[in-house]
Amino acid sequence: SLKIKLSKLGHDDISVANSYNNLAIIYGKKGGYDREIEYSEKSLKIYLNKFKPDNITVAASYNSLGFVYENKGEHDIAIEYYEKFLKFFLNKFGSDNLCVDDLYNNLGLVYGKKGKCDKAIEYYWINWNLITLMLLLHTKILALVYYDKQEYDKAMEFGKKTLDLRLKKLDSNHLD
Repeated sequence: SLKIKLSKLGHDDISVANSYNNLAIIYGKKGGYDREIEYSEKSLKIYLNKFKPDNITVAASYNSLGFVYENKGEHDIAIEYYEKFLKFFLNKFGSDNLCVDDLYNNLGLVYGKKGKCDKAIEYYWINWNLITLMLLLHTKILALVYYDKQEYDKAMEFGKKTLDLRLKKLDSNHLD
């Protein structure tokens, strides 16, 4: 399939890049990190030639390569790719997006493996703050649902939890 695509479409086609990416995934499942990196980098090179740098496919490639290098124990390279992905994510979705917490967790994990504990703690605190915001959102929703069900004791319980979290986490000017 890849040979046919290469002969018919050339070495710089998106379909070829996707095939490289699929091969990378297969090698990754088998623990073949070097081959996974080889094919991931081939696909990334094509994606960078075909897409703008802020494309989600390019960004996902950065994240995948960060993960592979982390598993391989090459932490500096993993951090480089994770930070590229984080930069993309923050530019595209903003720092308030609750989905960014895993990215901070990954960076904290890699810095911890490197023995850079202060940097790991910095990223884990950012992660913790985002998780706390998620918890605030969910307790608020639970309070409202229990209220709608006319289970007022439960609604009050979660309303108080929401207020406690809000007072601890958010400043007095927050619109929540």
